[in-house]
Amino acid sequence: MTLAVEAINLSKKFKFNLPPPDSSTSHMWFSFIINFIKGRKSEIKALDKVSFKVNYGELFCIVGPNGAGKTTLLKILSTILLPDEGTAIVNGFDILEEPNEVKASVTVVPGSWWITLDWSLTVKENLVFWARIFGYSKREAEERVDYVLNLLGLKEYENCYPSTLSSGYRQRAALARGLVIDSPIFLLDEPTVHLDPISAENFREFVKKNLVLKLGRTVIWTTHILSEAEKIADRIAILNNGKIIVCGTLRELCSRVNLDVYEVKIFNVDALSVEKKISSIKKNLGKNVIVRLIQYRDKTLILKIIGESYSRVEKAVSSSFSKAVEIKEIKPSLEEAFIYYTGGNP
Repeated sequence: MTLAVEAINLSKKFKFNLPPPDSSTSHMWFSFIINFIKGRKSEIKALDKVSFKVNYGELFCIVGPNGAGKTTLLKILSTILLPDEGTAIVNGFDILEEPNEVKASVTVVPGSWWITLDWSLTVKENLVFWARIFGYSKREAEERVDYVLNLLGLKEYENCYPSTLSSGYRQRAALARGLVIDSPIFLLDEPTVHLDPISAENFREFVKKNLVLKLGRTVIWTTHILSEAEKIADRIAILNNGKIIVCGTLRELCSRVNLDVYEVKIFNVDALSVEKKISSIKKNLGKNVIVRLIQYRDKTLILKIIGESYSRVEKAVSSSFSKAVEIKEIKPSLEEAFIYYTGGNP
């Protein structure tokens, strides 16, 4: 058995039932919310026939904007929600027919780390409690917890309460729950969303090097941060409006992109004119062309222009800047691939 997870035509809808208006809904803020929801569809299709496969020992990233269906998908894979249609095989068990076996096979780590830990218990007490729930004896639980604490660099924090830890170490403690029970599959739902840049980078590196490469665990990681998926993923699936648009390695996704991408360097640019000049370039190229400010430093302006020919880019830039300009074609990144496949901005 080589497949850790196989999703098969998963679909899920959510319906909104609004209460009848009465005196309790007369407050302005509540009325605004009700009217806003009424103006939208009463039914949302969160997932639409989603299918994909994940191998054991793979770090599989699902990228998509907020509302794409990422959290709903992980909730279904962990049996927190049931699909309206389709099914999934997780660690060899069907989520509909064998939910208890699926629950024992996965560890869910949400971005809201406070949900996963009991803040009235120390880190060690949290992990021992978790191990005992899964049937380990007191001695076995304590032995496993000591091993995992050392493995994750948490030993010196074992008697600390979660509220005293940094966000990055709280996320490590959440991972530790899965290692204590020897979970083969980890479902990480935007786990770095509340972390500072350094903690986020450390967490990504830890998961990739230790959890996946060293211990051989399978990780499904959802994110809306495209650069994050570029750094860590073995394969990437783009999820948009409840549908898997495309799936493959980073190289495969980017190599299929038929999109012109240019890096434009403009020298000796006055800081006061930067915004005005960029607006002029955008106007000359049209609304379907993307112009992004990458950097402005030491009077050198660097732009990325996506979706137009070299000749038109050169003409638009030259008409806005009479000073020295350098234009070079670059390979599409995951960001450009996302734009290409979804037809919009990430």
